[in-house]
Amino acid sequence: MTTDGSEVKIYLEAVQLEQVQEFKYLGSLVEEKKVAATAEVNSRIGKASTAFASLKWCVWKKNGIALTTKMRLFQTIVMPILLYGSETWTLVKLNLNKRDVSVRSS
Repeated sequence: MTTDGSEVKIYLEAVQLEQVQEFKYLGSLVEEKKVAATAEVNSRIGKASTAFASLKWCVWKKNGIALTTKMRLFQTIVMPILLYGSETWTLVKLNLNKRDVSVRSS
């Protein structure tokens, strides 16, 4: 991958490596065309929603757990999953809206 879109030929032990348009690195999707991180944002929203849903009956629906405790759990479990790798995202307004809606709907 190059920033100008040109193809680079990389060889390892005289074998040319395949050039791909996207790959996973440390759990984040790296895309060749970094116009918008839509696929990665959607993936993160899905993973955060799954984490939130897994706590539904043991945390969110329990009346005996204080709201402050629930908020702390949300901030320490769900938000890191949602925001993991966000420092590298190229965001457009649509992705920002998706992220904000997913946090509000949780």
